[in-house]
Amino acid sequence: MHPLTNTVCHQEFQQHVDQCRRLLFSRHLQENEGVR
Repeated sequence: MHPLTNTVCHQEFQQHVDQCRRLLFSRHLQENEGVR
């Protein structure tokens, strides 16, 4: 694979992971709020 495209793919993957983490985290916080 070309190194440049590999880097771009990796950056997009990292952004995707960050979005997923934020989504899970916010959902987790909402569940905690509901428990109280």
